[in-house]
Amino acid sequence: MSSCYLIFSCRDIVEFLLNNSASLLVHDVVTKRTPIHAAASNGHKETVQVMLRNITNSTHIDCVDMYGRTPLMLAVTPGYNEVAQLLVDHGAQVDCTDKNLRTALHRAVSYVCHSI
Repeated sequence: MSSCYLIFSCRDIVEFLLNNSASLLVHDVVTKRTPIHAAASNGHKETVQVMLRNITNSTHIDCVDMYGRTPLMLAVTPGYNEVAQLLVDHGAQVDCTDKNLRTALHRAVSYVCHSI
C-alpha cells in the first residue's frame, strides 16, 4: 500500500482535481460513465458529496451511461442508500428509465430480492 493512500482520501484527491479544473462531465470511452457514476456505483459518499457541490446544472446528475443508467440507478443496485439519498436531495430524478425501461426502483427491488 502506498504512503500517499494513507495520507489522502479519495475525497481529498477529488477536491484537489476539481480545484484544478477537472471536469465532472467527461465520459469514459468504454462505458460512457462520468466520475459521478463511478463514485455512486462504488458507494463513495464523501466523494459524491464533493462532486455534487461542484455540479451547477442538475441535469448533470442524471447523465446516462451506455446502458442509459444514471448515477442514482447505480447507487441503489448494491444498496448504497446514503449515496442514493444524496443524489435525490440534489435533484436526481427517480423516474428516469434505462435502455430496458427500468427505473431506480426496479433496480433497487431486484437487488433486494437477489440479496435475500
